[in-house]
Amino acid sequence: MTNHQEPLDKVLQNIKDRWNLTPDKIESINFIFWLTCHCELTLKYTIKYLYLHKLKLVDNAKNLESFLFYPLDEMHLLGLSSIFKKNIDELTKNLPETIQVSDIKKGFKKILAYINELNRLRNNIAHYRFEKLEWKHDSIFNKETQFNMIDQWNNILTEIPKDVLVDNTKHK
Repeated sequence: MTNHQEPLDKVLQNIKDRWNLTPDKIESINFIFWLTCHCELTLKYTIKYLYLHKLKLVDNAKNLESFLFYPLDEMHLLGLSSIFKKNIDELTKNLPETIQVSDIKKGFKKILAYINELNRLRNNIAHYRFEKLEWKHDSIFNKETQFNMIDQWNNILTEIPKDVLVDNTKHK
C-alpha cells in the first residue's frame, strides 16, 4: 500500500496485522455489522408503525409524530428492544381485528431473541473477541452459517403479520 491510503484501508490493515485477520474474516465481521443494521431498522420502523397506529386514535397526531420519532431514531438496538418489551401490550391495543395480537407478541419475542444474539456478536467484535464469534455453536466465519443466519431472520419475519411488519427497504 502507498502512503496515500484511504482512512478505512489504513485502519483495516492495522486490524488485520494486529489480530491476524484474513480478508474473509474481515468480510464476515462486516456481514455481522450490516445484518445488525438491517435488523435494527426493521425493529425501529415496525415500532414506528405501531406508534403511528396509536397516534391515529389521538387528535392532532401529526404534530406528535416528529416529537415521538426523534428519540426512536436516536436510540440504539437494545434501547429499541427495551421499548418494545416494555410497551408491547400498550402498542398492540386497538389494532385492526384482522391482526392477531398473540402472533405479534410471539413473533417479536423471536425477533428480540435474535437481535440479542446479534448484539452479543457485535459486542464481541467491538472488544476483539473474535474467537467467540459463533452463531448456535457454528463459526460466523463459515459462509453457510451466515446464510443460515439470514434464513433464520427471514423465517422469523414470516411469523409477524404483514400489516405490522414494516419493510425497511422502503424507508430512508
